[in-house]
Amino acid sequence: MTWGQESGSCSHLHATPFPLFAARSSERTRMPTPRSSDGTSRAIWTSSSATAWRSRPAALTACHPVGALVRKVISLGAREWRDLWRAQWALISAQRVISNRAPGQLTSRTSAETGTPRALGPEARSQARALGDAVRRAAKYGIFRPACLVQAIAIQRLLTADGIQGAIIRVGVKQADEGMEAHAWVELEGDVIGDSLAHVREFAPLNELSVLS
Repeated sequence: MTWGQESGSCSHLHATPFPLFAARSSERTRMPTPRSSDGTSRAIWTSSSATAWRSRPAALTACHPVGALVRKVISLGAREWRDLWRAQWALISAQRVISNRAPGQLTSRTSAETGTPRALGPEARSQARALGDAVRRAAKYGIFRPACLVQAIAIQRLLTADGIQGAIIRVGVKQADEGMEAHAWVELEGDVIGDSLAHVREFAPLNELSVLS
Protein backbone atom coordinates (compact mmCIF):
# COMPACT_ATOMS: atom_id res chain seq x y z
CA MET A 1 0.00 0.00 0.00
CA THR A 2 1.41 3.33 -1.04
CA TRP A 3 0.69 6.85 0.15
CA GLY A 4 -0.71 9.04 -2.62
CA GLN A 5 0.28 12.56 -3.44
CA GLU A 6 -1.90 15.64 -3.31
CA SER A 7 -4.58 16.02 -5.97
CA GLY A 8 -2.74 18.84 -7.77
CA SER A 9 -0.39 17.98 -10.60
CA CYS A 10 2.72 19.75 -11.94
CA SER A 11 2.48 18.10 -15.36
CA HIS A 12 1.53 21.44 -16.93
CA LEU A 13 5.02 22.78 -16.08
CA HIS A 14 6.52 20.46 -18.69
CA ALA A 15 4.88 22.17 -21.64
CA THR A 16 6.94 23.07 -24.69
CA PRO A 17 9.19 26.01 -23.72
CA PHE A 18 8.22 29.43 -25.05
CA PRO A 19 5.20 28.43 -27.19
CA LEU A 20 4.48 32.11 -27.73
CA PHE A 21 7.45 32.50 -30.07
CA ALA A 22 6.03 29.99 -32.54
CA ALA A 23 2.67 31.70 -32.43
CA ARG A 24 4.26 35.07 -33.12
CA SER A 25 6.05 33.81 -36.22
CA SER A 26 2.86 32.29 -37.65
CA GLU A 27 0.75 35.36 -36.91
CA ARG A 28 3.29 37.90 -38.19
CA THR A 29 2.15 39.82 -41.26
CA ARG A 30 4.32 41.45 -43.85
CA MET A 31 3.86 45.14 -44.60
CA PRO A 32 5.64 47.12 -47.30
CA THR A 33 8.46 49.20 -45.87
CA PRO A 34 7.76 52.91 -46.35
CA ARG A 35 10.35 54.81 -48.36
CA SER A 36 11.40 58.38 -47.86
CA SER A 37 11.93 60.84 -50.70
CA ASP A 38 15.63 59.96 -50.90
CA GLY A 39 14.83 56.25 -51.35
CA THR A 40 15.94 55.13 -47.91
CA SER A 41 13.64 53.04 -45.74
CA ARG A 42 12.13 54.51 -42.61
CA ALA A 43 10.44 52.79 -39.66
CA ILE A 44 6.78 53.34 -38.94
CA TRP A 45 5.10 52.93 -35.53
CA THR A 46 1.35 52.50 -35.68
CA SER A 47 -1.23 52.28 -32.90
CA SER A 48 -1.64 48.57 -33.63
CA SER A 49 2.11 48.08 -33.18
CA ALA A 50 2.00 49.80 -29.79
CA THR A 51 -0.94 47.68 -28.71
CA ALA A 52 0.83 44.48 -29.74
CA TRP A 53 4.00 45.51 -27.87
CA ARG A 54 2.12 46.32 -24.67
CA SER A 55 0.27 42.98 -24.81
CA ARG A 56 3.47 40.90 -25.01
CA PRO A 57 4.06 40.55 -21.22
CA ALA A 58 0.46 39.50 -20.64
CA ALA A 59 0.58 37.06 -23.55
CA LEU A 60 3.85 35.56 -22.30
CA THR A 61 2.34 35.12 -18.83
CA ALA A 62 -0.74 33.44 -20.28
CA CYS A 63 1.21 31.07 -22.54
CA HIS A 64 4.13 30.13 -20.31
CA PRO A 65 3.41 28.49 -16.91
CA VAL A 66 6.59 29.83 -15.35
CA GLY A 67 5.50 33.38 -16.14
CA ALA A 68 2.11 32.73 -14.53
CA LEU A 69 3.83 31.33 -11.45
CA VAL A 70 6.12 34.36 -11.12
CA ARG A 71 3.18 36.71 -11.48
CA LYS A 72 1.24 34.84 -8.81
CA VAL A 73 4.17 34.82 -6.39
CA ILE A 74 4.68 38.56 -6.80
CA SER A 75 1.01 39.16 -6.02
CA LEU A 76 1.19 37.43 -2.61
CA GLY A 77 0.59 39.66 0.39
CA ALA A 78 2.67 39.86 3.56
CA ARG A 79 0.40 37.47 5.45
CA GLU A 80 0.46 34.94 2.62
CA TRP A 81 4.27 35.08 2.53
CA ARG A 82 4.39 34.52 6.29
CA ASP A 83 2.04 31.53 6.05
CA LEU A 84 4.07 30.16 3.15
CA TRP A 85 7.34 30.25 5.13
CA ARG A 86 5.62 28.68 8.14
CA ALA A 87 4.17 25.97 5.89
CA GLN A 88 7.59 25.12 4.45
CA TRP A 89 9.13 24.70 7.90
CA ALA A 90 6.12 22.68 9.06
CA LEU A 91 6.58 20.34 6.10
CA ILE A 92 10.25 19.88 6.94
CA SER A 93 9.37 19.10 10.56
CA ALA A 94 6.63 16.67 9.52
CA GLN A 95 9.01 14.92 7.13
CA ARG A 96 11.40 14.37 10.03
CA VAL A 97 8.58 12.79 12.02
CA ILE A 98 7.88 10.37 9.17
CA SER A 99 11.57 9.58 8.66
CA ASN A 100 12.25 8.89 12.34
CA ARG A 101 9.36 6.49 12.86
CA ALA A 102 8.78 3.00 11.59
CA PRO A 103 5.69 2.61 9.36
CA GLY A 104 3.84 0.74 12.11
CA GLN A 105 4.38 3.64 14.53
CA LEU A 106 2.62 6.24 12.39
CA THR A 107 -0.95 5.15 13.13
CA SER A 108 -2.93 3.87 16.06
CA ARG A 109 -6.12 1.85 16.22
CA THR A 110 -7.65 4.28 18.67
CA SER A 111 -10.34 6.69 17.59
CA ALA A 112 -9.24 10.06 16.29
CA GLU A 113 -12.24 11.71 17.94
CA THR A 114 -11.21 13.19 21.27
CA GLY A 115 -14.27 14.99 22.49
CA THR A 116 -16.26 17.86 21.07
CA PRO A 117 -14.10 20.92 20.33
CA ARG A 118 -15.33 24.46 20.75
CA ALA A 119 -17.18 25.74 17.68
CA LEU A 120 -14.95 27.81 15.41
CA GLY A 121 -15.76 31.34 14.37
CA PRO A 122 -15.43 32.77 10.84
CA GLU A 123 -11.92 34.11 11.47
CA ALA A 124 -10.62 30.74 12.67
CA ARG A 125 -12.16 28.97 9.67
CA SER A 126 -10.63 31.51 7.31
CA GLN A 127 -7.22 31.11 8.94
CA ALA A 128 -7.50 27.32 8.74
CA ARG A 129 -8.22 27.49 5.01
CA ALA A 130 -5.33 29.93 4.51
CA LEU A 131 -2.90 27.60 6.29
CA GLY A 132 -4.13 24.64 4.26
CA ASP A 133 -3.58 26.61 1.04
CA ALA A 134 -0.11 27.63 2.20
CA VAL A 135 0.88 24.01 2.81
CA ARG A 136 -0.40 23.01 -0.62
CA ARG A 137 1.64 25.78 -2.25
CA ALA A 138 4.77 24.89 -0.31
CA ALA A 139 4.30 21.22 -1.18
CA LYS A 140 3.89 22.00 -4.89
CA TYR A 141 6.53 24.69 -5.36
CA GLY A 142 8.79 24.35 -2.29
CA ILE A 143 12.13 22.66 -1.76
CA PHE A 144 10.76 19.09 -1.85
CA ARG A 145 7.58 17.19 -2.77
CA PRO A 146 6.10 15.71 0.40
CA ALA A 147 3.60 12.87 0.50
CA CYS A 148 0.03 13.48 1.58
CA LEU A 149 0.66 12.21 5.11
CA VAL A 150 3.48 14.73 5.59
CA GLN A 151 1.20 17.52 4.38
CA ALA A 152 -1.59 16.44 6.71
CA ILE A 153 0.72 16.40 9.74
CA ALA A 154 2.07 19.84 8.79
CA ILE A 155 -1.44 21.30 8.50
CA GLN A 156 -2.57 19.84 11.82
CA ARG A 157 0.51 21.20 13.61
CA LEU A 158 0.06 24.68 12.13
CA LEU A 159 -3.59 24.74 13.18
CA THR A 160 -2.71 23.66 16.70
CA ALA A 161 0.04 26.29 16.92
CA ASP A 162 -2.54 28.97 16.02
CA GLY A 163 -4.94 27.74 18.71
CA ILE A 164 -7.33 26.07 16.26
CA GLN A 165 -8.34 22.82 17.93
CA GLY A 166 -10.26 19.84 16.61
CA ALA A 167 -8.33 19.14 13.38
CA ILE A 168 -8.35 15.42 12.56
CA ILE A 169 -6.07 13.56 10.17
CA ARG A 170 -8.18 11.12 8.18
CA VAL A 171 -6.79 8.08 6.39
CA GLY A 172 -8.56 6.48 3.45
CA VAL A 173 -7.84 3.79 0.88
CA LYS A 174 -8.88 2.99 -2.67
CA GLN A 175 -8.12 0.30 -5.22
CA ALA A 176 -5.48 1.34 -7.74
CA ASP A 177 -3.76 -0.44 -10.65
CA GLU A 178 -0.72 -1.19 -8.47
CA GLY A 179 -2.81 -2.34 -5.49
CA MET A 180 -4.25 -0.43 -2.56
CA GLU A 181 -3.47 3.28 -2.40
CA ALA A 182 -3.75 5.22 0.84
CA HIS A 183 -4.36 8.92 1.27
CA ALA A 184 -4.30 11.23 4.28
CA TRP A 185 -6.06 14.56 4.68
CA VAL A 186 -7.21 16.95 7.39
CA GLU A 187 -10.80 17.60 8.45
CA LEU A 188 -11.90 20.42 10.72
CA GLU A 189 -15.53 20.40 11.85
CA GLY A 190 -16.50 18.53 8.70
CA ASP A 191 -14.50 20.77 6.34
CA VAL A 192 -11.59 19.40 4.31
CA ILE A 193 -8.49 21.56 4.87
CA GLY A 194 -5.65 21.69 2.34
CA ASP A 195 -7.29 19.28 -0.10
CA SER A 196 -10.37 19.09 -2.32
CA LEU A 197 -13.57 17.39 -1.25
CA ALA A 198 -13.88 15.71 -4.65
CA HIS A 199 -10.44 14.17 -4.25
CA VAL A 200 -10.88 12.79 -0.75
CA ARG A 201 -14.24 11.30 -1.70
CA GLU A 202 -12.35 8.85 -3.92
CA PHE A 203 -11.06 7.14 -0.75
CA ALA A 204 -12.93 5.01 1.75
CA PRO A 205 -12.08 6.42 5.20
CA LEU A 206 -10.65 4.13 7.88
CA ASN A 207 -12.35 5.71 10.88
CA GLU A 208 -10.76 3.31 13.35
CA LEU A 209 -7.27 4.62 12.56
CA SER A 210 -5.66 7.81 13.85
CA VAL A 211 -2.31 9.29 12.88
CA LEU A 212 0.25 9.86 15.63
CA SER A 213 1.62 13.26 14.63
